[in-house]
Amino acid sequence: MYAGISWDAIGYQVAVVDQSCEEVISPLRFHADNFDSMIDFLRRESREVVIDSTNGLLDGMLIDAGLTVYRAALRKPEERGLINSIPATVLAAESVSGRSLLTRLEAGQGTHLGRDQAISDGFQAGVAAVNDQPGPGRFVAHGLRTSPRVALTFDDGPCPPYTDQILDILSYYRVPATFFCAGLQAISHAGHVRRILCQGSALGNHTWSHPLPVDLSIPQLDEQLRRTGEVLASAGADEPPMLFRPPYGALLPGPYTWPREKEMTTVFWDVDSKDWSMPGADSIARTVLDKVQSGSIVLMHDGGGVRSQTVEALPTIIETLLDRRYQLVRVNDILG
Repeated sequence: MYAGISWDAIGYQVAVVDQSCEEVISPLRFHADNFDSMIDFLRRESREVVIDSTNGLLDGMLIDAGLTVYRAALRKPEERGLINSIPATVLAAESVSGRSLLTRLEAGQGTHLGRDQAISDGFQAGVAAVNDQPGPGRFVAHGLRTSPRVALTFDDGPCPPYTDQILDILSYYRVPATFFCAGLQAISHAGHVRRILCQGSALGNHTWSHPLPVDLSIPQLDEQLRRTGEVLASAGADEPPMLFRPPYGALLPGPYTWPREKEMTTVFWDVDSKDWSMPGADSIARTVLDKVQSGSIVLMHDGGGVRSQTVEALPTIIETLLDRRYQLVRVNDILG
């Protein structure tokens, strides 16, 4: 049996077909907060799953659940709606009829395995935006170098149990961080969003489904930002967060009028912990501590896969930074 998983404004839909491409059962809908039930269903009905390229949240969790995961053939933005993927039935059928076009995904590699050039081009567009339009305007990669402040940031969540564990550590050391949340995760774990705020940490917008932005049109990206902002606001923020981090640090080609129109600051980083590649806790801590300096914005993750190594590395990172007399602050505070 082969399954396809689509996403939309409220969660996921799963379709299952057999080797003749016939539907085994009618497609089932799972609200985003019923993710565990979807995993249980997939374990029973199918060991192979196809996902759309515009969701960068699923692959790590599905692989960790013991499923074999494939990325479907790439589509043009106009083949999707404003806030949805290719239908689950189409994705499931590709397991059979379009198998040669599928890309098998691997743990620690992400949904966009094999698309290095697209990610590099999008990242270079982001770097150019930072260099051409530096803060306190709309694009930043670090804060003021004259102040001994460092901002720890976490992407792709909220995602238990890792977000809980990270928040416990932050609470123990009495330091804040900034969490760039994905909309599909935020509607699943609204209590975690509230806890982030209650502990004095900040929220940022990390799109709805964590796509590679170059796969979207401007209206599609705009809708992802709008819906995610509304969900974060409804979970306890006073207003939609004004910080945005593009997935993979990749931007669509300019000109960039939309951040200014939305009054949003696009936040990159100058220290990548590389925790997404799961190199081990010691390596994560060493990478951060070797590169950090005054004004640094540190990229880490609380979602998108197994983040136990990040949790293990975090106390060492915090204690060493405090010993070096750095003040740990939110991104909002480091921008001056």
